[in-house]
Order: sequence, then C-alpha cells, then structure tokens
Amino acid sequence: MDGEAGRFEFLTHSVINRNAEIQFNTAAQLFPALKARGFYRTIGFKEIAFIYGNTENSSRKTIALINRIRYQEENGTPYRTLQENTEKEGADLINHIEHKTKTILAQNNFTGEGFYQGDNQTYLQNIPATLSQEMVRKTAENFSDNYTVADLLGEETADISLADAQRMGICQGERIRVRSRRGEVCVAAKVTPEVPEGMVWMAFHFTEGNANWLTNAAFDPSTLTAEYKACAVTLEKIV
Repeated sequence: MDGEAGRFEFLTHSVINRNAEIQFNTAAQLFPALKARGFYRTIGFKEIAFIYGNTENSSRKTIALINRIRYQEENGTPYRTLQENTEKEGADLINHIEHKTKTILAQNNFTGEGFYQGDNQTYLQNIPATLSQEMVRKTAENFSDNYTVADLLGEETADISLADAQRMGICQGERIRVRSRRGEVCVAAKVTPEVPEGMVWMAFHFTEGNANWLTNAAFDPSTLTAEYKACAVTLEKIV
C-alpha cells in the first residue's frame, strides 16, 4: 500500500474456492478500492498536479508522473480525470470568488458596477472611475515611451525611511548590508519618505542581492504560496 509516508507492506488473508479464485480478502475491509477520481483526490497528489501541471502545462505528462509515483503505471488514473477535475475546480473557484464579491458589495450597499446606494456620506462623495481599454492602452504606450525598467529600478535596493537613514548615518545610494537569520545581501540604500520608520522594503527581481535569500521559504499547504513576503532584518553600513 502506498501512503503519504511511503510504501507499506503487511500480511492479509484470503478465502479462495476450488479453482484458486479469491473470494474474499481481509484487506478489503480496511482499505476499500479507490477509483481513479478517488486516487486523484488523495492528499499530496493534488499538490503535485498543481505544481507539475503548471510547469508542464500538460495533463498527460502530469498524470503519468503521478501514476509513476504511486507505482500504478498500468491501470492508473487517466489524464481525462485530472483534466476534468482541475477544470471543474477552477470553475468552482471563479464562481466562488464572483459570488463572494457580489455578496460583499451587496452587504455594503454597492451595485455590481461599484455605485454606492446607501446613505454613508463618505461613500457618497466617491465617484467610481471606469478606465476604458483605450485609456489603458494609451497610458501603457506613454509609459514605455518615457520610462524604462532601469529608470524605475535598475538594481536591487533596500528602501529605508528618512529617520532610519539619519539615525544610522546612511546616505542615498550607499552600500549597506541587510541580514536576517537565513542570510544576508549587500545592496544600495534608497532613502525615501514612502517607507515608514523601522521598516525596510526590497524587491526580488535581481539575482544579485535578492530579497528572497532573506525571507522564509515555508509555504501555506492550502494555497502553496511561499512565505516570501516579510521577515525581521538588521541593517549595517558597509565601511
């Protein structure tokens, strides 16, 4: 039997007839046979399907991997089961989000288009803004004509507050060391009023000085989202 911790072996007893055909096996009482859909829903394999499936973008390759892991390359789960289940679960998720959104809007007296219908004066003063595709297209074109990625963020920086920079004697563009329990990186300091005192903000787009080297790689088992968002760090001037 394959389990989450590995493969287990144990003795079972069978009742056979005169033709040596098994009439009953004790394992059937403890471990009822799972159909293809049941095997797919086994804990652990859905996560594999999610990760590997997104990488390969192929139901056939994904289910072949899952069946190999389960030692069921013959008579295993067909790829159609994976495809049908994932499509249904994706549709169910989208429907749930849409229903939840409409419920929240209705509970707070908003229409589906974002117009407020209640009597809260604060909300009444806000007028929903609608951006057409043409407006978005023109804005994107203007941005690409006037800016480059290097202009906005040419290298990895550690954005710190004016107060922290003054307290530590750190100047704009000066190299500093950012250290956590998991690692350290050396990057340029960006002194900005947009970051509150006691906080450091970093991106994760560069191989050199990547912020993910500092954060926690643990992940949420439900969403498979890594904890690459926040951690405690210390700053140090590089003399």
